[in-house]
Amino acid sequence: MSLSGLSGPLRVAAAVVLVLGTSGPAIAHASTGASSVIDPVRHSAVKQVGPSPSPSPAPSSRPGPFRTPIPLQPRGAPQLATNGTTREVFGFATSGSLSDPTYGYPTWNFDLLSTVAFFAIHAQYNGVLVADGNWSVWDSSVLTGLINTAHAHGTKVVVTIVGPGNFTDQCDALYNDLTTVGQLVNQVMLKGVDGVNIDYEGQLGTCVNNNPALDQSNQSLLTNFAKDMRAALDAVRPGMYLSIDTYSGSAEGTDGYFNIPNLNQYVDSFFVMAYDMDYANQSFAPLSCSGPLGLHCMSPISPIATYNYNDTISMTQYSAVVGAGKVILGQPYYGEVACVASPVEHAAPLSNLSAVTYLAAAAVSGSADVQPGTFSAHRESDDVTGLDRWDTWYDTVYGCWREMYWQDSVTYAARFNLVNQMGLRGVGFWTLNYAGGAPELWSTLRTYFVSCASTGVNASPATPQLSGTTVTLTATSTACVNPRYQFWLLPPGGIWTVVQAYSSNPTYTWTTGGKPFGTYRFSIWARDANSPGINGAAPTTYDAFFASPYVLTTSPCTATSLSESPPTMAPGGTIVTITGGATGCPNPSYQFWIQPPGGTWLIARAYATSPSFAWNTNGKNLGSYNFSVWAQDASSLGTGGSIPYTYDAFAGSPYPLTMPSCTGMTATATPASTGFVNSTIPITSAATTCPNPRFEFWLLPPGGLWTLVQPYSANATFSWNTAGRPAGDYRISAWARDAISPNAYDSFSAFPYSLTVVPCTGMSAGAAPATSTTLGTPVTITGVATGCPNPLYEFWMLPPGGYWSLVQPYSASPTLSWTTAGFSSGAYRFSVWARDASSSAAYDSFSALPYSLTVAPCTAMSATSSPLNTAPAGTPVSVTGSATGCPNPLYEFWLLPPGGTWTLVQGFSPNATFNWTTTGRPAGSYRFSVWARDASSSAPYDAFSAFQYGLT
Repeated sequence: MSLSGLSGPLRVAAAVVLVLGTSGPAIAHASTGASSVIDPVRHSAVKQVGPSPSPSPAPSSRPGPFRTPIPLQPRGAPQLATNGTTREVFGFATSGSLSDPTYGYPTWNFDLLSTVAFFAIHAQYNGVLVADGNWSVWDSSVLTGLINTAHAHGTKVVVTIVGPGNFTDQCDALYNDLTTVGQLVNQVMLKGVDGVNIDYEGQLGTCVNNNPALDQSNQSLLTNFAKDMRAALDAVRPGMYLSIDTYSGSAEGTDGYFNIPNLNQYVDSFFVMAYDMDYANQSFAPLSCSGPLGLHCMSPISPIATYNYNDTISMTQYSAVVGAGKVILGQPYYGEVACVASPVEHAAPLSNLSAVTYLAAAAVSGSADVQPGTFSAHRESDDVTGLDRWDTWYDTVYGCWREMYWQDSVTYAARFNLVNQMGLRGVGFWTLNYAGGAPELWSTLRTYFVSCASTGVNASPATPQLSGTTVTLTATSTACVNPRYQFWLLPPGGIWTVVQAYSSNPTYTWTTGGKPFGTYRFSIWARDANSPGINGAAPTTYDAFFASPYVLTTSPCTATSLSESPPTMAPGGTIVTITGGATGCPNPSYQFWIQPPGGTWLIARAYATSPSFAWNTNGKNLGSYNFSVWAQDASSLGTGGSIPYTYDAFAGSPYPLTMPSCTGMTATATPASTGFVNSTIPITSAATTCPNPRFEFWLLPPGGLWTLVQPYSANATFSWNTAGRPAGDYRISAWARDAISPNAYDSFSAFPYSLTVVPCTGMSAGAAPATSTTLGTPVTITGVATGCPNPLYEFWMLPPGGYWSLVQPYSASPTLSWTTAGFSSGAYRFSVWARDASSSAAYDSFSALPYSLTVAPCTAMSATSSPLNTAPAGTPVSVTGSATGCPNPLYEFWLLPPGGTWTLVQGFSPNATFNWTTTGRPAGSYRFSVWARDASSSAPYDAFSAFQYGLT
């Protein structure tokens, strides 16, 4: 049976005090937050739909729609911080001591944290969030400080939702899960956190409904809760992080509270609470013990092996069901201590166990309460791989021998090694407050979960040198604690070869005697000893690499340089100019290479005499690219492309492509500040610094709620149709973000706007396309009347040299669709009349606008053949033209045979293809010319394209 009885993040059932009276954090337990209000029908709950009530006191609000932009990541992908951690590091943050300067979040190393879970917001039986002490912290500057600190280091912040502890209340809460989901997601968006962590714990049972036919197990209700939470999070911001806390044995089968396979459809990760196993292991070997308090002996809280329930078994079961990449090994930052009869391993407690924080446990050896000469630290003998620690001493305050089982940095190192060996998603802790800034713990995390950020190499003596010189290459690296290095060599015209496999030796000695002249290239790979695959499983991987040339002889091009414009970095969508330079060679040619983030080197431009290459970054993935420019003299072997993988000298440089962001935003309305009901008011926005801005518009009506009125698009204008809207004070908000930005918005602008009711007093008209167009193009003339509640529109047209004529009588339609086909070119004039439906006047107001029709010539022409360029005589050949700029192109085809004269082979027609029968044609070089003109054009041709074709 699974360990479904183990408690979750609320680890210890009894109140906990610090041992020995030493200073340090108490282990705080959040209350369930149950409401004191008696509801006589609370146990006939049904699932609610529609708006949910807010907890009291209500969460603080912000003016206008405001969402904090958070980077998105695909569901199921490891959610890592941006500091180079190789696994997810997930830590709970209890609210009670969250800002404490001794062990709260100011003491934590966020560079080593991927995810921090605020613990916790509680839901009561009716699904409503509880305004308890945790809520006070949630709604305070303490939370803001945590979020700002975490986001500054690339660390996510999520909020833990905890259900009622009472079985019946939890059933009711799960039946009312849409209330919880709606209120919690609103808080997620309001506070700008990055997701949700679910912590509902209990035993498998049936939740009674007011209709017995609708009774469900709390297991299925919990799965449905995760499903609804996922849907709600994706609805407001796709890709938000959703995790769930589960028991260590829950992946063994589906007969417990958690159905892991079903939950796997909806959550990004499982925080497996792999602790408090000491309770479950009591009746199994190697313990099988009984003490004065019943079946319990002192033992490891989270054994790694040997014991009946252990970390290895749990992680193996979870990995088999959901995949290692979704499993977080949860570990305790606390231990247990009790009085015992004698200081022996697995002693039976003489009194109730007490929980002790990591900081308190680490301070015991130096306490004045320890009788001198009695303190002793031990390692677990049954689970030798786990290296669990247990300490004993005689306590002068308690007047007894004390025994304490806990995990120190050595113990955690064994668990971290298990995480790396099994390829798990990461490790997590209950709770970060219990360990604070303990440097040994953060150092251990760095040792096992930080990769090499960069590597370099120094050559002695420096390049160039004569063949026969002994060269010593020394590698360096940054960020990794236990670096390993592999050396590669690329000889001139050869292939890359490993010359020294991965080892801790940072030095390679290169003996160049007998080596051919030329430019060699060394590549040094660096990896941390704890990086996946370092022990040979994946010898062709690296954390970081560095390449460097080394010249044994003087080549025509002795040195190469590389520069970028803009320098250093650029936002996505920018045209970046890469320029190379060479010295020592009279006729240099340049070849450009690019390596995308995590990819392989590719030729960006083959050898050519131009020293510059224009890199269009539009649509490129963001990240750090590497560029390399190779230089060869025209006389060097391989120039011209015969051997494209050689060079005389080269230079390389990294180039980050960053996320474009709209940093400035303005929005204005026409007319400004005040407009009329039943008018269309254009709201125009503008953004700066982003190459491809997208705009979204929101509207807040008098006494109403913010509503999305125009979703993100390239259109910077929202035409607000006020027909039917009440007069009053509105508020308009325009959001902007770049087309590739994952943020909800980069910047926004909001302003008030008033609508008033007045008579039909104004009229405007416009055309699309605006001002002018070519013959045959449909034109839409649109009128907008203001001030009148029920406007009617009439359209008049004045053709060139003609008279005004009515083209569309009064109707509710404000648009005239003008088909320009058959009209003559020239200057037209339109007049749009407007009057209210109740008006008897010829018009209340009008607006006139000029419009020009022009003839559209074909501005460009291309021609192709199939087969391309040449074919044996007798082969059918098709010649196809393509004209641009003209709406109704006609095509004419001419042929010039070898030694002959031009001949018309197909006159002007809409057919863009001429099928050439080559049977009987003599072999030789022919020439085709394809002419194009618009159907309305009287010219011999508007554009043409000619090309050679060979018959063999």
